[in-house]
Amino acid sequence: MCGVPYTGKDCGGFGYGGIGGFMVRLSGRIGRLRESATLRMARLARVLRSEGKQILDLSLGEPDFPTPAHIQEALWGALSEGYTHYPPVSGFADLREAIAEYTFRQTGRATRVEEVLVSAGAKQALSHLLFVLADEGDEVLFPAPYWVSYADMAEALGLRPVVLPTRVEEGYRLRPEVLERGLAEHPRARILILNSPCNPTGVVYSEEDWRALSEVLVRYPELWVVSDEVYDRLVYAPHRFVSPYRYVPNSERCVIVNSCSKTYAMTGWRVGWLVAPEEVVRVCERLQGQTTAGACSLSQRAALRALTGPQDCVEEMREAFGRRLRIAVESLGVLSPWVKPVEPSGTFYLWVDASRLLGALVERGHRVRSGEDLAVYLLESVQVAVVGGDAFGDPMCFRLSCAVDEETLRVAMNRLVEGLSRLVEEVGA
Repeated sequence: MCGVPYTGKDCGGFGYGGIGGFMVRLSGRIGRLRESATLRMARLARVLRSEGKQILDLSLGEPDFPTPAHIQEALWGALSEGYTHYPPVSGFADLREAIAEYTFRQTGRATRVEEVLVSAGAKQALSHLLFVLADEGDEVLFPAPYWVSYADMAEALGLRPVVLPTRVEEGYRLRPEVLERGLAEHPRARILILNSPCNPTGVVYSEEDWRALSEVLVRYPELWVVSDEVYDRLVYAPHRFVSPYRYVPNSERCVIVNSCSKTYAMTGWRVGWLVAPEEVVRVCERLQGQTTAGACSLSQRAALRALTGPQDCVEEMREAFGRRLRIAVESLGVLSPWVKPVEPSGTFYLWVDASRLLGALVERGHRVRSGEDLAVYLLESVQVAVVGGDAFGDPMCFRLSCAVDEETLRVAMNRLVEGLSRLVEEVGA
């Protein structure tokens, strides 16, 4: 089979449990939902740090830069202007207009305000789309390696995640023949999630990639394509961001998810959005109105300033992330061929193929048998937090985030090389 059902571990037999001396029955749905692997590793790092350990955290995908000053100033201005009450559920009209203009600049999609919904982050936007575009039992397809929340979001909603494999030899790009077989084998596929630039691999799809996939998609006009474009501004030359919207045959069924979090260092402000046909936006608005209502009013005013104000801050952060990624790639180069960093074209993550090392360790009966085991080993032995590839759909790899200052990154990379070298010596002896 080409597309394989997701078979992640559940969070451990939820049903009846004791809370405060009482027996409580919990829903079966919650048993399908696991803690985010990236947030879990960040939590473990914080716990160890509170115990006095000198933990260097390369686990979390959060820019280390402060939110730019002009965006912060917009919040204080909004506070003094009285933006402290319920906002419209779908977002302020001027922010939706700015998002529509931004979407046109980035993707070429002529977007009306009515086709934009502002949400409390891209995660909420994506979960809305999964909720309204597919019914329980329908299938959601996405290439692996994938962002950790795709599978768990789908399972929590009663959908069936289906992983489409990619290969490191092909740059972790989804091949047309793989997509074709996956769709043919899964007739209940309703949604295909595409992520470029990709978290965790840093892969950026080109025009040629999208054209090749579109030749398959033309035969599946009822399929919804969800394009996760959260890292669209973090791309490194000679590569450039290209949205699949331009190439999906039925462009009305291509919806876009994006956010201010990574581009403007606004992770805690919780402002994201979706761009979709008006009828989809109306339904998502109804869902949002019955759950969280509108995104924070003050954050929305700051987001408007982010999108319409000076953009030099974005370029400064992008250049810094690029320098840091080069440092990380060069540092791990000394461990080749046992450990191979995948040269990223975008994002601020480095995806590391450790399959040869882990395979050798498994043969020797070593306790480090997967990317998750490797992450735990590195946390315990050299006090550096990374995220195992298991949660991303590839247990033979791990991901590290370069969203830390260069001095910290260099120290962390030296520690990682030290810890990995011990394992290389063991299998090479």
